[in-house]
Amino acid sequence: MNESEEEIKALSDWIAGIERSIPLHITRFFPQRKMADCLPTDIDLLGRLFDTAKKNLDNVFIGNV
Repeated sequence: MNESEEEIKALSDWIAGIERSIPLHITRFFPQRKMADCLPTDIDLLGRLFDTAKKNLDNVFIGNV
């Protein structure tokens, strides 16, 4: 699980260095089985991660919302 804006910025910087049009899918986590004690990814956090990645990439998508 990568939930930090710094990690998403670094990832999107790296991808953009190859090609800005490469898609990045940011998927919401829902706890199950052995990770049932975790919380689902916050919707507001997904929005911030989307905004961070969108600064570098043309095709950013949010899924599992």
